[in-house]
Amino acid sequence: QYIKFLRTSFEKGPNGNAYVLSIGGSYLLFEDCFFYGEGGRQAFGLYEGDHVILRRAVIRHDHGWRDTGKMEPQGVATIYNSNFVEFQNVILLDSSSDPNSGGSNWWYGGVTMATNGVNNQNNNIRGLIQLNVEGTFSIAGGSGNVNNIQMDDVAAAWTDQSIYKNKGSLINMDDGATKSVSVNRATVHGADAMAYLNYSGIYTLNMKNSVASNLSGSAFFNGNQTLNEAY
Repeated sequence: QYIKFLRTSFEKGPNGNAYVLSIGGSYLLFEDCFFYGEGGRQAFGLYEGDHVILRRAVIRHDHGWRDTGKMEPQGVATIYNSNFVEFQNVILLDSSSDPNSGGSNWWYGGVTMATNGVNNQNNNIRGLIQLNVEGTFSIAGGSGNVNNIQMDDVAAAWTDQSIYKNKGSLINMDDGATKSVSVNRATVHGADAMAYLNYSGIYTLNMKNSVASNLSGSAFFNGNQTLNEAY
């Protein structure tokens, strides 16, 4: 049985190493929800959760983090040390690093799947739209393994060039260890690349039925890693 948050708005976060909403636990459902407002370094954060569904949500990062000297990443949403998570029909929009922030300007982008050693796996992004969000659509990163990530029916467009320090890519796999991501039916416009594969690691990327337009660089950028598959 799920704990349900229905037709709920989450607004503003504390001015520190926090989120507009930060939550963990098992069997959670967020449906028809909004996450926005100043404060916190990300708008939505799931930490050590499992069997969590975020359905028909809109998420926007509205700046406002003033925690000076903290070198922690900022972004829109994070799935951290979590398993069996679903993002279904979610919209991320109009988000970028804060030029006036006294804290970290280490900006990630859309949905980060991160781990500091605990496995992060079996997570799905289905039907997600990202519009005018600085940085990468989705990152599989951290010192541990991020495996069996599925992205279906996703679209990302970088159109308002004035807000970006960087546009990023559809997927970024980095920080070593083992990372595996499958992408089916993705549409990308105006990115730097379809995928960045950085630092030493064993990365598997399966991409099919996808299209990209107006890329500013190579479709796939490979760093020092073993790439098993790329389509």
